[in-house]
Amino acid sequence: MALAVTTTGPKVVECIGQFAPLAFGIATASSTDLTITIPQFSLVYCALVLSTTTATPGYVATTTGNSFSATVGTGEVCTYIAFGKLRA
Repeated sequence: MALAVTTTGPKVVECIGQFAPLAFGIATASSTDLTITIPQFSLVYCALVLSTTTATPGYVATTTGNSFSATVGTGEVCTYIAFGKLRA
């Protein structure tokens, strides 16, 4: 059975102690590019992208400010997790 959700988030997980904030969500790529902006972050430290529709591995190509771009399969529905710095 395929994942029925094609978009959600980004949602930020509550921080406890010294851990970096975590955001997660689901998004559909435009062609082979997936660009995610996390409004709650001022900076993305790193991100992970996983495909939910095929075996095409996705990888994060760039991070800039509160956004990251990943290269994935054409039109892939992807889940993502990003670590970053919350806006003040």
